Amino acid sequence: MYIHKDSITVADASGPGEVELLGKIGTTQADIDHLCRRLQAKARYICVVYEAGPCGFGLYRQFVQNRFGCMRAGDLSAVYVPSEDDEAFRDPARTWVAPKTT
Repeated sequence: MYIHKDSITVADASGPGEVELLGKIGTTQADIDHLCRRLQAKARYICVVYEAGPCGFGLYRQFVQNRFGCMRAGDLSAVYVPSEDDEAFRDPARTWVAPKTT
């Protein structure tokens, strides 16, 4: 998956060397729920891999709620996904430690 703040590009890699572009979807809860149902209709166990970034934490949580695996594959490494509380604290903490320019 390639995640952007306005859209997610989805591909299905069901087997070795098999990749099917499923297209773009929106980023709302309803869009993600629809994608989850669509993928669950194709397979019993789903594992997703996506580009890590600030847009991905919420998506990770939605996939875990739907009992999808979110892990590394090949050259990709899993990253720590902060809790919602940790994520909310991150920006004020970064502002506090940032050098002051006057």
